Amino acid sequence: MQRMIDSLLSYSRVNTRGVGFESVSLDQVLENVLANLKNEIAESNATISFEQLPQVQGDSSQLLACFEELLRNAIKFRSDKP
Repeated sequence: MQRMIDSLLSYSRVNTRGVGFESVSLDQVLENVLANLKNEIAESNATISFEQLPQVQGDSSQLLACFEELLRNAIKFRSDKP
């Protein structure tokens, strides 16, 4: 619950951070997320597959947080079946 509250607070500050957008490689963002979630992926026997992702204009730290939360939720709320 605390992590969800922290995530919501983080999300609410998106417009107040004042960081300008830059060119971000989503492939690099996803590689960082996979490294951050390495233990959770291994413990759950999850398989993460993806194709080449584009370059986008954005805030790399916010994109990383978004991808990380999406994958963390996918791992947490997965079915018992592969």
